[in-house]
Amino acid sequence: MRNGLSIPPKFGIRDIINIAAKQSWVWGYLLSKYKQFGNLSGHIPTGAKGMKSVTDLEWLRNIWDGNLIIKGLLNTQGAENAVKVGADGIVVSNHRGRQLDGVLPTIEALPAIADKVKGDIKIILDSGIRSGQDIIKALALGADFTLVGRPFLYGLSAFGQKGVEKVYDILKKEIDNTMALAGISDLNNISTNVVV
Repeated sequence: MRNGLSIPPKFGIRDIINIAAKQSWVWGYLLSKYKQFGNLSGHIPTGAKGMKSVTDLEWLRNIWDGNLIIKGLLNTQGAENAVKVGADGIVVSNHRGRQLDGVLPTIEALPAIADKVKGDIKIILDSGIRSGQDIIKALALGADFTLVGRPFLYGLSAFGQKGVEKVYDILKKEIDNTMALAGISDLNNISTNVVV
């Protein structure tokens, strides 16, 4: 990586000088009982295990009467279970592949999931959306809408709010162009025949 981050860490002279300049932090860290990720530790409950079964989801649904959207589904069984427990929506997501880099792309998982549960639950597609054309493909394959993250973050980091607005304009133009070229007049009437 550009900043030299590696595992295990490799310290150069600049790193040693930087650490030496922050003596109180270094001693506080070294003498603390627990070594944790400081920016995450306050947000992660001790013993958090995640939802691993339909029983866990049923428990959550019983104690939470608000909207329940389940993220991280890549198969029809998970989608059917979400419908069964009364979830309001599912997010077809592979978490950008950061947990398992060989995982199925969401756009490939989407059609089978949509075939099983479309109309019973809202289907949201996450991961891999980089253009307006990607959004049209996702809608054609069964998503009700998509999440878009990285393009907006790139725009924000490059040009602040103006960058975010520019990314929005680009995505809107790409959607309009894709619809025109594919002969789509209404986003609600997109079918799989527009996807190659």
